[in-house]
Amino acid sequence: MMTWAVGSCAILSFVFAGAAAAQPPEDPLVTTWSLQGDELPEQKPWTAPASFAYTINEGAADSYAVDFAFRVDRQLRRRSDDTMFVRVVGHKTNQEKKEKEAFAGELGYQHIIVVRPSLARRASYSAGSSELQRDSYFIPVDLSVALASSTIFPEAGAVCPVPGAAQCRKQHKQSLRAMVTAQPYKFGWDRTFAYADSSHKELVGPAVAYSFGPVVSVFYDNILDAKIGADGTRIDGSVTGVKGIIGAAVSPRMFDYRLVLRASVQGIQTLGRSQARRGNFDDLTGLLKLSADIELGPRSFSADKGWVPAFGVSYTRGEDPLAEQEKRKRWVIGFKLTYKSE
Repeated sequence: MMTWAVGSCAILSFVFAGAAAAQPPEDPLVTTWSLQGDELPEQKPWTAPASFAYTINEGAADSYAVDFAFRVDRQLRRRSDDTMFVRVVGHKTNQEKKEKEAFAGELGYQHIIVVRPSLARRASYSAGSSELQRDSYFIPVDLSVALASSTIFPEAGAVCPVPGAAQCRKQHKQSLRAMVTAQPYKFGWDRTFAYADSSHKELVGPAVAYSFGPVVSVFYDNILDAKIGADGTRIDGSVTGVKGIIGAAVSPRMFDYRLVLRASVQGIQTLGRSQARRGNFDDLTGLLKLSADIELGPRSFSADKGWVPAFGVSYTRGEDPLAEQEKRKRWVIGFKLTYKSE
């Protein structure tokens, strides 16, 4: 009897060990990365791509302009959309009288809020339909902390009473910024095209593809290393406010969805400003961005992911004090690029 018991235990151990070994391994945590032109939670066809422009000026120094936001997300838990992310943002141009240099490193957390329709509404859905998903709102929310650094260039036409006066030399400014950003999305806000089959030769889609959406942010920006004003005082302190963006893009089928026309309007309303920052951070600011791009490879409006190279022109008018963009107009013609790994 003892022999039978020992043998049975051995057989059971072998069976359980085999069953455990036969179980499929758990899915690994997912890491994704993206490249675009703005600090936004999600990349959509309407969001601005990263850009690079180089201008050869006869009889003067050549100039360039670079704008990018590179982000890496790491999934926190299996079967969860929550991620931690790191983002590096840069805006730099050496164009005369429009010089700009601003960089930021961010650490953040993203959670997606799903707002579903009422129970009464859901009771009307047919079994197995996708209406629940179509009627729901998906709101990616980013909570981030950033260290921002910028260069303050000499004021154009500034009078220098003494050599090395503050308004006549380059200065550097650093600030600590905390921000909560929400980018709501609903099915139907994007209307994209697809390919008829795996050959990717025949397009199937609407006469005009489109994409639009809002973004809302609440921010707190506190200067750590301040610049010195023309009167010798340090321009420091903090600003709290709300930033809103409404963006849209369209792409006609007649150009095989390669022509993309984008527009966005941004507004910043401060909720509180220290006395020292009232002079260089207006209570209400606005920014308009327009662009026309010809996409050379895969398209922004395709469901496929990966690199989307383009060449186009952009027009910017207004100011963005958070990005150290002063109130002015700017035209940029150059190469543009976006990427999304999934």
